Amino acid sequence: MAEGAAFKEREGALLRELSALYTKLNQVREKRVKAEQESGDNDHDTDDEGVKGSRRRRRVLLVTRTLPFWLVSEDAQSQWRAEFPEHASLNGAMEIFQSLHENYDCVWIGSVHGEIEPSEQNTLKEQLLQDRKYYPVFLDEKRERLYYQGFCKTVMWPLFHSCPPTTDDQITQHETMEGGQEDERSMEKMWQAYVATNQAFADAVQEVYEEGDLVWIQGYHLTLVPQMVQNLFPNDNICLGFFMHIPFPSAELYRILNNREEILTGMLGADLIGFQTYEYARHFQSACVRLLGLESSHKGVDFNGHFARVTICPVGIDAEKYIAMVQSDAVQEQMKQLEGQFSDKKVILGVDQLDQTKGLVHKLLAVEELFTHKPELAKEVVFLQIVTGASVYESALESQVESLVSRINSKLQDIGTEGPVQYLNKEIAVEALIALYALADALVITPVRDGMNTVPFGYIVCREATDKHARVILSEFAGCAQSLGGARLVNPWNTEELTDALQESLQDNDEVMRAHQHMYSYVSSFTSWHWADNFLEQLHECSEENALSVSGRELSRRDMTSAYSRSSRRLIFINYEGVLAVEASIPELAYPPQELIWQLSMLTKDPRNTVVLVSARSTSVCEQWFAGLSGNLVLAAEYGVYVKWVGENEHWHCMVPNMDMSWWEHVVPLLEYYTERTPDKSPKIIAAKELPEGESVSQTTSVSTDEAEDGRYRFPVNTFVCTLGRKLSQAPYFIKNSGDLFQLLQEMGMSSHIRKQRMLSMGSVGDI
Repeated sequence: MAEGAAFKEREGALLRELSALYTKLNQVREKRVKAEQESGDNDHDTDDEGVKGSRRRRRVLLVTRTLPFWLVSEDAQSQWRAEFPEHASLNGAMEIFQSLHENYDCVWIGSVHGEIEPSEQNTLKEQLLQDRKYYPVFLDEKRERLYYQGFCKTVMWPLFHSCPPTTDDQITQHETMEGGQEDERSMEKMWQAYVATNQAFADAVQEVYEEGDLVWIQGYHLTLVPQMVQNLFPNDNICLGFFMHIPFPSAELYRILNNREEILTGMLGADLIGFQTYEYARHFQSACVRLLGLESSHKGVDFNGHFARVTICPVGIDAEKYIAMVQSDAVQEQMKQLEGQFSDKKVILGVDQLDQTKGLVHKLLAVEELFTHKPELAKEVVFLQIVTGASVYESALESQVESLVSRINSKLQDIGTEGPVQYLNKEIAVEALIALYALADALVITPVRDGMNTVPFGYIVCREATDKHARVILSEFAGCAQSLGGARLVNPWNTEELTDALQESLQDNDEVMRAHQHMYSYVSSFTSWHWADNFLEQLHECSEENALSVSGRELSRRDMTSAYSRSSRRLIFINYEGVLAVEASIPELAYPPQELIWQLSMLTKDPRNTVVLVSARSTSVCEQWFAGLSGNLVLAAEYGVYVKWVGENEHWHCMVPNMDMSWWEHVVPLLEYYTERTPDKSPKIIAAKELPEGESVSQTTSVSTDEAEDGRYRFPVNTFVCTLGRKLSQAPYFIKNSGDLFQLLQEMGMSSHIRKQRMLSMGSVGDI
């Protein structure tokens, strides 16, 4: 009984102690929240969660190819004013921008339509930034044409949609004009324009950026901007997001691109890279592995110490805006007119850009097949195809489409009547488009490759707003095919399958209702606001992780050489492959240059120094490379498996003795099997960087009672640990580039040499 009472008393004391500690913890948290609310963010609102509230008012720099308006002026004396297009409210980027303003301060960076005189550009920048939170990028008209109509639309767009260039494209890009001058559509000129334009956007980000901003770059037009911005802020922990709206091709197709490495490395400058589907993200990571030789995981790609996270975020639409438009008087009036025009006929609708990737010909061939086998449907069904965005580069496609439409109608129309296919090749009013969405019995979208395509989303919402069911025939190659589970998926290359789907769309059954409910549930839940908030939430997490894990401040050579001169003993570790090795296609041929050997010898000959050179190469290669070095030098081959103290003896010491190699005879046949089947490859036998020995440990835990001591890596006092370039690392310092490192080694070596000369001169004086 006495023992039980003692335990009970002890338990009560512990509970009282825990309660007191919990009270103190709450007080500390309240003080922290109050301090964060009052420090520097007094202009911004905060919610009840304190920390989250201040975070939500972070500024976002939204970077897209263009701003959503034209700049117009009545005459030379008038001020410029922004004029938004009629359909701006349904512009995807505009929806994002408007939704971001609810939670963030936002600045939209993009180019402007129209030529602005250089004398007016600065004034216009200030006006737009102050009044509307827009920051214009002014582009030269000729360069912009080469950049957008040239490299973006004729090179990147088709290839990224899995349409490789033809021999005609190759000839066009390389043919020369009279006089031997290159055609302005040559690949090199288009690429130069692409690089210069991306640099202009990066410079704009630099002008607007303030510490703590989140930078969100969007579109294949700006793939180089992330790395360019990183280069402009080498010492700052700037957080960059990039979103690829269009597909990313397979690595086999992507490798066709001349500038494939530059585009990949440009994108990898971002901290977070978003794609519409898992397939596109997988293609990107595969290209990074196969073309750049990088390491990839399900989380992202490791690029020279910078980890670029990869995420899948399918875009959405503002469903409430579509519903409001359906209910507007203008749309209701349009619906009445269209109902009278179509009478009691069923309407199958197609809305596409005039582009080879949209499968327009595939769709029309299936429509022709439908009416050929079911000619009675010509009097009951109207197929309405709306095409927008005509381009001079798609004139051949335009002729094909018009020819097919004419052929179908000529077979089926009677004298004085219209054919069953109506074709509109023009921009139509947004009210008319919404009315068509609401009235159409079925929607047919059949791209051969597409990023996401939100046209079905708008159609589904408009049908819901009129209490009708949506029937969606969708190519399995569209990005949204993976999101709309209720859509009828088809292969546009299979005309028979597409024809059957068109016929099924004219029938009513219970499955249509269930499919509509399934699709509407998705579209109304995963809106444009949800997409933007989800991406920025992940980008904010990247920002927090980078702040904790990125190597710290730039190493001051003055501080380093000063500490070096004052110290009596120095231990210097250098990872040769990581920082000193010259680039070579075969690593074993990366011989150290003579200048480097001379700099290292200055360090090793100083009796106060011990230099440890760590290499991934074998013992024989290390001996060959560093044969000219003597003094206080330690060579660590194969990442430290073998160690040799130069000058003391000529033997290598194995740091992992008594290794069991009995498994080797079973591995050799396996290596030979894959070597024979892999072109241009040969097995490379090296020691593993990490090979656990003894008992297996599945988890380690680091416990600390002091926040100042928290962290897994500890560095002794008077230690300078640094990375080459600012990377995700626990190292407190970084050196910007190899040139700065060589200069630092030279200064340290000269310091040792000067001290040696001084000691010799003092000895000479003492002999007198």
